[in-house]
Amino acid sequence: MRILLQRVEDGRYYGGFGKWTNDVLAAYNFPHIPDAIHRCVAEHLTRIRVVLKFEVSAYDIEVPIFMRATTPAPAVAFQASAGSRLGGG
Repeated sequence: MRILLQRVEDGRYYGGFGKWTNDVLAAYNFPHIPDAIHRCVAEHLTRIRVVLKFEVSAYDIEVPIFMRATTPAPAVAFQASAGSRLGGG
């Protein structure tokens, strides 16, 4: 089984380092599914699907990963007072 990323809009496969290919054999094979999802986050990829590709294509599984482009939440300073600690101490 191969673990691939595929763009929804054109069906091209992730080839590594921001490259995309139509050739499934040239697509980057991720070692684990979380690695593929991490790549989506790291490269801000949206409208992607994880494809579990088997030798017999009838068994292929496609899982859409629709990540939204978001802006980071503003940092909020937090100061704990002595009275706010657990145990009241």
